[in-house]
Amino acid sequence: EEETRTQERPATKPNCYPCPWTNLSLMSPAAHSETGSMNTQLGVQRERPSLYDLVDDMKRLAVPTLVLSGDEDWPCLQPGILMKQNIRSAALTLMPNCGHTINLEAPDEFNRIVGDFIAQVDSGRWPMRDPRAISGSITGMKP
Repeated sequence: EEETRTQERPATKPNCYPCPWTNLSLMSPAAHSETGSMNTQLGVQRERPSLYDLVDDMKRLAVPTLVLSGDEDWPCLQPGILMKQNIRSAALTLMPNCGHTINLEAPDEFNRIVGDFIAQVDSGRWPMRDPRAISGSITGMKP
């Protein structure tokens, strides 16, 4: 019998739902229009610059930034670290045991994290990174 997207995970993590991509029926070609997928790839993905090409732009950003990812969303972990390293007003939060659809997999935790971010920004408490926090050494010592 096929699993549904809203089936709860075992009791180890309440209010956490499996990633919808684990439902094999959603991954079948019949679930998506070939033309729509092709147009998305050609019209959006192909034209979008790589994040790695935007590092200089990231370094100029000073707006409050929250980089939020699931720790099992492997393709997004390195880009998240890249943004954290280069946006001086960025914080990086990883949600444990979640993939790409963190808002669906752990909605309560997602809403709490985003709510805390918005509250800090609204109250003027969102910090800029202390330049001393950036070091080429794990110990902070000069070679």
